[in-house]
Amino acid sequence: MRRSMKQIAMILSLVAMVNFLWILLTIRNHLQAIDTTILLYHNAHDRQDNHNVRLPGPENLNVQRERNERWSSDALERVLLDSSDRLADSVNDMNTSVISWNVVQDPQQISAASKSYFKDIERFPQVKTLTVRYGFTRLSEILPIRTYYNYSSNNCSKLMYPGSTKLVLEAQSHAECTSDFARTLEPVGLRPLIGSLQNGLPPETNVFPDVILSFVHVIQGGYIDNEGIVTSRDVTIRSQGCGMDTVGGKYNPEWTLIDKIFVISERWGEAFFHSLVENLPRLLPWLKYLQENPTIKIHIKSMYHNIIQKVFNISYSRVTAGNIRANLIILPAGIPCGKPAVYPTQLLWYQIHKQLPAIPMEERMNLVLIKRLPRKNRYFAFHKDIHRLLVIEAEKHNMTVVVFDDQHMPSFEDTMLMFNQAFMVVSPHGAGLTNMLFSQPGTILIEGLCRAALNLCFGAMSQVLGFRYYGHFRDDKDCFEYTAEELAVSIRFYLRRRRAL
Repeated sequence: MRRSMKQIAMILSLVAMVNFLWILLTIRNHLQAIDTTILLYHNAHDRQDNHNVRLPGPENLNVQRERNERWSSDALERVLLDSSDRLADSVNDMNTSVISWNVVQDPQQISAASKSYFKDIERFPQVKTLTVRYGFTRLSEILPIRTYYNYSSNNCSKLMYPGSTKLVLEAQSHAECTSDFARTLEPVGLRPLIGSLQNGLPPETNVFPDVILSFVHVIQGGYIDNEGIVTSRDVTIRSQGCGMDTVGGKYNPEWTLIDKIFVISERWGEAFFHSLVENLPRLLPWLKYLQENPTIKIHIKSMYHNIIQKVFNISYSRVTAGNIRANLIILPAGIPCGKPAVYPTQLLWYQIHKQLPAIPMEERMNLVLIKRLPRKNRYFAFHKDIHRLLVIEAEKHNMTVVVFDDQHMPSFEDTMLMFNQAFMVVSPHGAGLTNMLFSQPGTILIEGLCRAALNLCFGAMSQVLGFRYYGHFRDDKDCFEYTAEELAVSIRFYLRRRRAL
C-alpha cells in the first residue's frame, strides 16, 4: 500500500512537471510569434518579397495609445532635408538654355485626378517627377500628430453625399461616425487617415506598403495662368484642387518672363480656407529648398502674408500671381477641393506649432465661440443664447469663454494663441474654423452644419489633425437656426469629462 502511494505521488509529480514544461513552451512560442509580428510590422516596407506579409489594412489596424509617447522630429527633418536636396539636384539638372516656346495649338490635357496620371506624365521629356515615399507601417516616425479619433454626430445617417449611401467622411477616410460620445474619447490609431492619404494622389494609388506622401514636377519652360494651370509645349497639367474644369489660358509671348517659379495657386485661392488648407500646404514638403533659394518666385493668389513671412520665413515680395511665363516651373502635388492631404497639412501644423507652446489638454482653459456675420445662412441666429450657455458651463470648470468675431478680428498673433489654448471650439460652418490649424490635437470641435449645402471639410480637417469632431445636423433646420438647448448636450458631455481627456 505504501509502495502504491509512492508510485502515485511520482506519477503526479511527473504530470505536474510535464504541464509546467508545456506551459513554458507555449509561452516561448507566443513570444516568438509576437517578435515575428513586430518585425514584419516594422520591416515590411523594406522587403522586396513581401507578398506573404499581411499589411495593416483598415480591417486590422489596432488601437494605438500614443498620447504619452515621446516623438522626435529627427526622422521628419531627415525626410524634409532629403526632399530639398533631391529637388535641388533635379532643378540643377534641368537645362533651361534650350527652351522651346513653340506651344502647340491644342496641347494634351493631363489631369492629376486621372488614374493614369503618373503614366501619362512620363511621356513628356520636359517634365521630371519626384516622389516622397515612406513605409506605411512607419508613418508614426514622421507624422507630428500622434492621436486620431472617430467623429460623432447627432445624425450620422444623414451625413451623406447627395444621392449616395456612403457617409461623407467614411467615403473620404476609414473613420467611423458614431452618435455615442464616449466612443470619441479614446484614440483609434491610423484608421481615420487611410482615405486622406490618397488626397492629392491619382485615384486608387496604392498606399501599401509604401505611401506616396507628396510629389513634385520640375518642368522645362512653360506658362502659368491665373488659376495655376501649367502648359509646357505640348502638355497642359491640371493639379488637383478647386476649379479642375478649367483648361488653361492661351499662351501670350507678352506675358512677364520669370526665371524660376514655384506654383501653388488655384481657383478660390484668395479665400482664407482654400489658401490655408489647399494652397499653402503644397509648399511645405519643399520649404527648405525654397528658403535656401530666395530668387525663386511663388505663384499664389493668397493675401495672407502673415503666415508666409512669419511662419514660413519667406519674404512676401517673392509672391506673384496672374499669367506668367517661366524658364523653369516647379509644380507640387495639388490638394483636392475641401479634402486636406495628410502629409502637407500636418507639415503646415508642425511649422505653425514650432512657434506655439504645447499645452496639455487639462491646461487648455478656453472655450472659443465663433461669431459670424449673418451671411449665406452660416451663422448662429441665437448666438447670445449659445454664448450665455457657454459662460454658465465654463464657470463650473473655472474656464473662460472667448469670442472670435469676424467683424472685429484679433491680430494674427492673438488668433494663434486663442485657438492654441482652446479646449473646445463651437461654431457654425464657416472659414473661421480654418484657425483650428493653431489648435492642439484632441481639441473638441462642435460644428453647426448647414442643410442647404452640407460640407464636412472641417470634419475632414479634424480627422487629419487629430481633433475630436462633433457635427450637429438636422435636415429640417439650417445652421443659423440651432438653439443653445440643441448644442448643450455635446458641450456638457465633453466638459464633464474634461479631466479624463
